[in-house]
Amino acid sequence: MRIGILDLGTNTFNLLIVEATVGESNFVKLHGNKIGVKLGENGINDKIITNKAFARGLFAVSTHIATIQNYHCDRIIAFATSAIRNATNGQEFVAKVKELYNISIRVIDGDKEAEYIYHGVKLANALKKDETSLIMDIGGGSTEFIICNDQEIFWKKSFELGVSRLHDKFNLSNPITEIETENLTNYLKENIQELTDAVAKFKIETLVGSSGSFDTLAEVICKKHNPQIKSDDISNYDFDIEELRTVHQILLKSTVEERLNMAGIIAMRVDFIVISSIFIQLVLKQYNIHKLHQSSYSLKEGILFAIMNKTLNLN
Repeated sequence: MRIGILDLGTNTFNLLIVEATVGESNFVKLHGNKIGVKLGENGINDKIITNKAFARGLFAVSTHIATIQNYHCDRIIAFATSAIRNATNGQEFVAKVKELYNISIRVIDGDKEAEYIYHGVKLANALKKDETSLIMDIGGGSTEFIICNDQEIFWKKSFELGVSRLHDKFNLSNPITEIETENLTNYLKENIQELTDAVAKFKIETLVGSSGSFDTLAEVICKKHNPQIKSDDISNYDFDIEELRTVHQILLKSTVEERLNMAGIIAMRVDFIVISSIFIQLVLKQYNIHKLHQSSYSLKEGILFAIMNKTLNLN
């Protein structure tokens, strides 16, 4: 069966097309693509999708639908997360997609999002049975944390601390100032207290960064050593923590224009990668974690896992 999976996030609309059999564990990836939409721009903290963002979202869906048709998919399944689930006109967007493309978008809550992320990361073989890991998935509207190993989830929570939401709230300078960095760090620290309490109950050995910003940081580092390397060749990457800190310091001093010219940073990430880097460094330091692993699998792969394991109905 050929399946097209649409992951409609706050900053990007992602598409994964696979050949898979329900009830079996193997699949073949046929196509993957992401389109920047900035669905939360200028409205996420007011719980509104602006007209311009609404239009960008519909255009991205139409582009992905055209690709899905070219691949002659047997099934299409679409999921939406923070921006759409929290916006007062989120259901209007869902209805418009149904009207235009006859696609029913399933809007999932943060708890279910975290569960799918776990299964996506697990599908990438990024977890170990005898090691407790902390998965961190930085989105545009929310950030999910999951304490787990490759057998089970011990704790999970979705925080309304996505980079688009933070960017809109703090209106940061270009480049970010030291006081803004301190204020943002303190804000994050105060708002992840539930995570801090949970981490205190476990011995976390590895931070597993799921897709998005972690893909970007891995690519920045890899391209420093090998400029010819392709994005698709970077997966399940083990970071050198000191090298990551060096990149972090460079990002803190960089302007948007400079980041646009940095190898490994795509245009849709330039506004948000500094915030992501600050968040990651806080988590590593706050919880005394010395290992960081990147998983290129995330929510959409977790949805695929649920389809193959018959825990998600395609109808």
